[in-house]
Amino acid sequence: MKSFNSIALTLLITFASFTITSCNTKTKEYNKYLTEADVFFEKENYNDALRLYKAAAKIKPDEKYPSDRINEINKIKKLDAEKLAEENYYREIEMADNFYDNEEYQSALEAYTRALYFKTEQYPKDRIDEIELMLAEVTEEVVENTNYTYHIIVGSFEIESNAERMMQKLKDDGFDSRLVSRFDGEYTAVILSSYPTIHDAYNDLTDAKAHAEHPWVIYKKF
Repeated sequence: MKSFNSIALTLLITFASFTITSCNTKTKEYNKYLTEADVFFEKENYNDALRLYKAAAKIKPDEKYPSDRINEINKIKKLDAEKLAEENYYREIEMADNFYDNEEYQSALEAYTRALYFKTEQYPKDRIDEIELMLAEVTEEVVENTNYTYHIIVGSFEIESNAERMMQKLKDDGFDSRLVSRFDGEYTAVILSSYPTIHDAYNDLTDAKAHAEHPWVIYKKF
């Protein structure tokens, strides 16, 4: 009986020792992740900081500090994305206004359309309506279905074969999908469907999210 108790006590001590060692190891790893994450955070390297804070949170999910840092970084990244979108919007508007003032209406039309991708405002919409009216009066042309000039884009690829695969899938699903070269051929974009006016295109933009997380509208004459 004494021998059995001795063995049980030894096993208990061994288990307790293993548990303590394991806890110490996890604590060291947790602290290491936090230290490195804090350094990245101070340097505004938020992607690496976020990765390490998440790793620390997995080790000790009940700890508040890494969770707070993760929430803080997500807010910063959201604000950065909104700031970038704002900057891109005003860059496109400035470019569009310059084209408009120089009576380069087709280029202005494209730039105002791109601006709406970054921020939905009434000003570029009004300019687009104005330009479309002017072009219609000048050319006295009625846009036919085969010459739709506004297109919903659901993908943009550096590798053209990837774009071709997406286009074929959309065609198999019944869409009149096609490809369009973007940025001097650097990317190949996939058109989901085409429309005669920008308003028609934007009306279908919500439905297009079933095929892409962030679809957008471009102006393009084929």
